[in-house]
Amino acid sequence: MTANPKIIFISLEYHPNVGGAEKQLQSLAENLTTSGYSPVVLTQWHKGFKVNEIINGVEIHRIKTIWLSGLSWLTFTLGILSY
Repeated sequence: MTANPKIIFISLEYHPNVGGAEKQLQSLAENLTTSGYSPVVLTQWHKGFKVNEIINGVEIHRIKTIWLSGLSWLTFTLGILSY
């Protein structure tokens, strides 16, 4: 038995912080689960959110970032690369 192919999405925001693009990403990722894929979303962590969770079949990994000018993008990028 082979594992479902993973598709990784990178988005600064994701459920429950949603706007238009995030809603589209959520819909796409959830629909991919019904087609035999394992979608993974890498996004920024915010206080009060779980670092890792699965919502509607979509793995969500929230990356903790340093919220200082010039460091947030760097720590987010390093978190993505370490994943």
